[in-house]
Amino acid sequence: RARIWRNEELIFDRTDVPTITEDQGTINSFYLLTYWNNETPPNNHLFVDDLVIATSASPPPDMDGHGNVFIGSWPE
Repeated sequence: RARIWRNEELIFDRTDVPTITEDQGTINSFYLLTYWNNETPPNNHLFVDDLVIATSASPPPDMDGHGNVFIGSWPE
């Protein structure tokens, strides 16, 4: 599943996006907003405040493994 929020509004939600297709599958690379077609894109800027890669649809915990509290809320 792939979901994207902008300014706390869900703008993209697809369940037909293939991710890892095997139980023991792994990720060996990750590309965020790449370009192709042998053309260099114009200069643009993008700021990503939060990026979550999860192993389930459950919200992440409120703290990391070291007890550091995460800032913000998980969109429902």
